[in-house]
Amino acid sequence: MKTEENSWNLNLLSVNAWTSSNSASVKLQNYTNINSDLLRSNIIGTSGHCIGSSGIDLTGPSLTVSKGNKLAYGFITRSRTVASFWNLDGRLLSEIGEIIKVSQEYPYQLDRTMDMRTNIVSFSELAFMGAFEVLNSGKHRLIGGVTLKYINGISHTSIETNQLTGEIKLNRDDVAYLTNSTGFVKTRTAGELFDRFTVGNFFKLGKASLGMNVGFTYTYGKPYKLRLGVSLTDLGFIRYKADKNYSKSYDVHIASNQGLYFNNNFANSSFSRTTKVFEKYPDLFTKKSSSDSIYRIGLPTTFGVQADYQLNNNWNIESMLGIGMHTINNSDNIYYFSVIKVIPKWIKRNISISIPFSVQKYTGVYAGARFAYKGIFIGSNSVISSIIESRQIDMHLGIELLSH
Repeated sequence: MKTEENSWNLNLLSVNAWTSSNSASVKLQNYTNINSDLLRSNIIGTSGHCIGSSGIDLTGPSLTVSKGNKLAYGFITRSRTVASFWNLDGRLLSEIGEIIKVSQEYPYQLDRTMDMRTNIVSFSELAFMGAFEVLNSGKHRLIGGVTLKYINGISHTSIETNQLTGEIKLNRDDVAYLTNSTGFVKTRTAGELFDRFTVGNFFKLGKASLGMNVGFTYTYGKPYKLRLGVSLTDLGFIRYKADKNYSKSYDVHIASNQGLYFNNNFANSSFSRTTKVFEKYPDLFTKKSSSDSIYRIGLPTTFGVQADYQLNNNWNIESMLGIGMHTINNSDNIYYFSVIKVIPKWIKRNISISIPFSVQKYTGVYAGARFAYKGIFIGSNSVISSIIESRQIDMHLGIELLSH
């Protein structure tokens, strides 16, 4: 955004997609061979317990208008679908999702101490932003900004287990089943997008909510040599109305002479409709409650600090710290991983090339690349690391129009 004269910036569309976990194993070839098995095999894995996040973020169209260096305003349209998972048992999910049987050792014992959480949220936003000059004393300048958001809750689903234990065994027909199992499972679902992905379900109006971003930016020099920023983004929550048919809780009691056969029973049940399985076997799952109430899911509130230092006309270094203010093991909130980034950038006329280096909670250290020409950009935060191995696969791209 230009601030020395009247200008505008139109973001036609930008897309940011990612999936990562502490147990992921991603190679460069996965970028050209993304399929339905990637999440199960490369991100969650088939053994151990997984902590991770996935999502897709669509922004645009959005418009920002600057009036000199005193005022800027605009609107933003945005849609996000974010999934987070905590302590997922990779072996259990592998057995449920297998189409072709993979050789494993049996029996396998579920760990009672590892409570599992999976949370998927989809919502859209219409936001209005304003930025204004707070202080201008020669080389020192302070700008404040606020963004107010109208939020539409499109769809949500979550599954929680508590104190779940049991054994996974294999019968003579090579079909895996869960037996000698006890524990508690709770499901919660709102909206129909995750069961039937249609344009109508994506744009369907749900419960309305409000959100907000606030921040300040300090710059030194004319033109600026150093820029520092601090922000608090995604304040607020999303409201949903629970679907009583798929928002239920159950006690699990599968005796040693009983079994829940994975491949036979889960084949026709989507993630947001798993109560179909539980209701089918009342001798294995006792319903404890159901709900059709309105509930809240907290936005992924993040505290951020940004810095940008201009080395010369062609080089600058950007850095940022993002701290997620929620915990990933709480299904009542959306969670973004905390991260530190350092981004050297080379700029020449209309071309820029940058190499982001990141340290992210749960997924470690990785490096990526980004290329931009005029208003077109494409990049990844982890593609360079994927040449050897990475715990994340991601990509962002977009196109924007500038007045200058």
